[in-house]
Amino acid sequence: MTRLINTAILLCLSVAAHSQTSDFFAEFDGSTLTLPTLKFGEKVYKNLKLTYVQGLDFVYQSHAEEVISDQKTNSIFDGQKVTVNLLKYGSNLYSSLILALTPDGKLTVQSANTPLSTDELSTSNRETATWVAYKAIRKAEIKDANYANFDQCDCTYTAIAYLDIDLDGDDDIFVGTIWYGDPYLQENVKKIPAEIYINNGDGSYTYDMSMIKGTVPSFVHPRKAVVSDFNGDLRPDIFVVDHGFDALPFPGESPWLIMSNSDGTYSSEYLNEYLGFHHSASAGDLDGDGDVDLFVTGFSLLILLNDGNGNFVDGTDTFPAQLKDIGRLNTSEIYDINLDGSLDIIAGCECLTESVAKIWLGPDFTQVINVRGVEPFKIIVDILPTDIDKDSDIEIILSLTGSGDKFYQGAMIELVSFDRSDNSLSYETLYQEDSTDTFLWVPWLKVIDNDGDGDLDILADNKSQGLVLEQYESGSFRLIAKNKKNW
Repeated sequence: MTRLINTAILLCLSVAAHSQTSDFFAEFDGSTLTLPTLKFGEKVYKNLKLTYVQGLDFVYQSHAEEVISDQKTNSIFDGQKVTVNLLKYGSNLYSSLILALTPDGKLTVQSANTPLSTDELSTSNRETATWVAYKAIRKAEIKDANYANFDQCDCTYTAIAYLDIDLDGDDDIFVGTIWYGDPYLQENVKKIPAEIYINNGDGSYTYDMSMIKGTVPSFVHPRKAVVSDFNGDLRPDIFVVDHGFDALPFPGESPWLIMSNSDGTYSSEYLNEYLGFHHSASAGDLDGDGDVDLFVTGFSLLILLNDGNGNFVDGTDTFPAQLKDIGRLNTSEIYDINLDGSLDIIAGCECLTESVAKIWLGPDFTQVINVRGVEPFKIIVDILPTDIDKDSDIEIILSLTGSGDKFYQGAMIELVSFDRSDNSLSYETLYQEDSTDTFLWVPWLKVIDNDGDGDLDILADNKSQGLVLEQYESGSFRLIAKNKKNW
């Protein structure tokens, strides 16, 4: 892809191009650039082919007949530049390839985003620019139907994921919601169907389940929706953990796998064999074979190894005792925290004694680093590793709440800095609220440039929750808004 990123194109068409992707991404095979659809004004041109010459040049080869269409398309021409949303070259995808039209009829590559690896096909749930109030976009008929049919209160989303499910260049939203009927008894449990909201590109969203072929996944208490490319087709897939009825005897639930098909639809699978009280999950290549595995936490640890086609087997016993014998864990993330090229694991729970979380350094996960807790905030609710201050070192943002006699009371946001020189940690409390209120803690964190000043701010994962910690200079934060109810 090196050639293409620094490329220009000779386009001898009476049309020019401007792109958003529809069902398929553009593809460059080293000699020919193929745009499945190319929109110019109201016309869409099919299967445009450009032949690579040398240097920065392509020449026009062919295109199919034009049609009149208002559909979202793979590529768009605005008269001055071509924008290609997703471009495949070998095993990599490039996003937002921009080709500028020169006076002599050439298209010169202006910019292209860094190639996306398979587990980065869908941007991280907590780092994408998309951030909406779920309640504001939720279809009223769905809310009313769920209330009538499932006794579902209007307070409830517990698993949300952002992914470009229709490959049109913007983030759509997948939501799993909770049943919390009255009375809350196991014999009354009902499962609530998932919801998908398609981004219209103008700030609005349309409820649309048409991409789900067959059974629509449904949940009792979904805890996390993990997005990655599990089957290697360069489309985002979804893994959802559901811990089920949240009271004694904690019977547990099975996770769901929602996998892309070759025709652009999705099929869901209820993974009966992995029934359990699963509290969270994270995705990454844990065994070093080039595909994306799953690290599932809860009352017991479950490590699911991928065969590369989205088929998973329990590989927990193949990992060292330092990792697999830890016991009950609330939540986890997989990330290269020390930036050595190997993925690391950070996970935590209220059950740990000497720490609130642990970091297992890859690739063998035998070296363990303890993360401190501050009384009474020793329950890890969420973990978000990121370079929040852009200093080329990784910080870990923790959402915590009270433990022991303060069980799930109050809230704390802790910033943990990782020093790669000696694997040491330093700590800063960004937000703390001592309270008997059990609805203050933040279930999911998100980082986004909320104030438009070029740096990342820390927020709850949904606007309706209200917590905003604004970064006003590198590594310094101020509280803009406190959180409200946790869902």
